[in-house]
Amino acid sequence: MSLVHVKMHHWKASPFELTPWQLVVAAVPLVALALVFEPVTRVSLDHTTLLVLAFNGPVSTAFAVWAWLSVNRALPAITSSLGSLGVPVVGLMASVIALGETVDAATVTGLLAIVGGVVLVALDAPQPSAAVGKNP
Repeated sequence: MSLVHVKMHHWKASPFELTPWQLVVAAVPLVALALVFEPVTRVSLDHTTLLVLAFNGPVSTAFAVWAWLSVNRALPAITSSLGSLGVPVVGLMASVIALGETVDAATVTGLLAIVGGVVLVALDAPQPSAAVGKNP
């Protein structure tokens, strides 16, 4: 649904301009919900915590949202949706390599289904015609 909305929306500002506002608007109810439902814990704002917050906010969240919206606006919907299917595959492979995660048969089956679906769609993609752009 998000991809269809991004393609059909009439943009008055760029995703780069809108992403900070989206994050601020989302933060208000999320902080309220966290205060209500999460246990009270002590958070130490040491050097490491501040570095993590500085990275997670503007870099990993804002940049990722901006990049994803920009890609969705620029590429055909099928290309964007197929690209997003690679996210769990790359994430799982990264966790296996970096963290030594183990992979069970169900996970391998799911990964094969994702990769197989991407391959099938890619093989069925229309090929550009040799006559396109040539004058008769």
